Amino acid sequence: MAQIYVAGIHTDAGKTHFSAAFCKAFGYSYFKLIQAGTPTDTQRVRELLKLAQDKECKHHSASTTNHKNQKNNSDTKMANNSQAKICQAKINQTKIHKAKIHKEGISLATPTSPHIAKIRENIYYDKIPLPQDDNCLIELAGGLYTPFDERCCMIDFMRENPATTVLVGRYYLGCINHILLSLQALKQANIKVLCLVMSGKDYKQDDLTNESALIDRFISDYALVPIVHLPFFADRADDFVHSAEVLYEEISERVDFGF
Repeated sequence: MAQIYVAGIHTDAGKTHFSAAFCKAFGYSYFKLIQAGTPTDTQRVRELLKLAQDKECKHHSASTTNHKNQKNNSDTKMANNSQAKICQAKINQTKIHKAKIHKEGISLATPTSPHIAKIRENIYYDKIPLPQDDNCLIELAGGLYTPFDERCCMIDFMRENPATTVLVGRYYLGCINHILLSLQALKQANIKVLCLVMSGKDYKQDDLTNESALIDRFISDYALVPIVHLPFFADRADDFVHSAEVLYEEISERVDFGF
């Protein structure tokens, strides 16, 4: 069973966007460990996957219609056979993806640290059972040292429930320090890091100083961790699908899952 944690270097690092793109690209189910506030990350992932699914349904329908129209022309039978193969190949490449999305482990209404929200809402939890899916992406809340409850942090939960981890960061002044501290904490906790995902910026369209590439190189050389990129995307199906494709290509090329 391959369960993967999605951890961030801080709150709003891009964990949910990565989770949606990863589930789209690799067919994993999705589980949010602790949700604090609304709208929920689960809703966001569901909305993005539905955008992609609707786009793929339209593509499938258009390809099928095109094939039928050409098949009705008896004067171009040989061309029809060739076109049919092309259409079928495109349909096979564009599979309609329906990821399983689980209910949150704990759902808190207050948009604050979980240990505060659970007290305010008089909600008790100790252990949170994880889904037993063959392939499940588990998005944590906040950063590694965000409180899990009144006694421990997210990284303590990870240590007690081991799984390989993807660390999500982004480019800003000070990100190297935050990323290396997070990687060191995971190493000390004996938690395997699959890769570092840098989200929210297309590193190939950087400024003239190539700052993002220099940041990547320093982190990769210092921490010996593979780095992949997730381009920014908004609420457009094309943007989301493109980002998922980029993520798939980079992870397939650079990351050894080892499962």
